Amino acid sequence: MQPLISPSGEQVELSLGDQKAVVVGVGGGLRSYSVGDDPVLDGYGVEEICSSGRGQLLAPWPNRIEDGRYEFGDRAHQLPLDEPERRNAIHGLVGR
Repeated sequence: MQPLISPSGEQVELSLGDQKAVVVGVGGGLRSYSVGDDPVLDGYGVEEICSSGRGQLLAPWPNRIEDGRYEFGDRAHQLPLDEPERRNAIHGLVGR
């Protein structure tokens, strides 16, 4: 009998004090994160695969940037508008 393989890949549990997180091999996502008995994110089960954006790596920024413009140091930057109908750049440059 072969061992069960999770659709989200290898599961790695990390902990520090009362914090616990499970990182998955598929997409390098975060399947769960809790502090004590309180979940911090809307994760998913070991037998599931990530739906929507739950636990996905969103880098180098985690949300939308209005008009796709930002300044860093003394330089202004213009990002492509991934969500043109709302004039937003969304979720950075990393995807799975």
